[in-house]
Amino acid sequence: MENSARFVELSGKEVTTLRKSLFYGVFYTLATVVIGLVICAVLYLYLGNLLCTIVLIIIAAVLVLSNLAKIVVMVKNVLADTGARRKQVIVGQVEKLREHVTETAQGRGVTRALFGVRMTTSTSIDSNYFVKIENGEEYPVEMELYYALKPGDSVEIELAPNTGFVFGVKKIAAG
Repeated sequence: MENSARFVELSGKEVTTLRKSLFYGVFYTLATVVIGLVICAVLYLYLGNLLCTIVLIIIAAVLVLSNLAKIVVMVKNVLADTGARRKQVIVGQVEKLREHVTETAQGRGVTRALFGVRMTTSTSIDSNYFVKIENGEEYPVEMELYYALKPGDSVEIELAPNTGFVFGVKKIAAG
């Protein structure tokens, strides 16, 4: 089966979802900048010499400019998608499925053991699920759909063409 793509109109709910994604994207990007600037200020107050000051100003400028560029691209893409008021619907066959597992340490704690002190670390495991269609890209899917799909199944993917925001993936036929 050859992949096919068509465009359909965005619903009001989907436009709102895109605008919310922009708001949260800009919020988290600006929060990163503010946290970086606070760290630079604290380091300046702690170290306080001229060379460190120059290095911290350069780091802060790079941080601000790189994140400003990200915000401009985000805004441009969301405005293009909401302005066109259409989404892309891609129909294709599943080529492969992929699960991406991320394990992160949550912090360190001290546990008193029978023969001394032992350091412990709690971990968190996050899983993200993806489907790759033939001659196409990978798209994120929900866990339930991931386990319901197999290679050869036909799926329909709805996404915003400029931002790449996936509104939904659904199985339309078994392979």
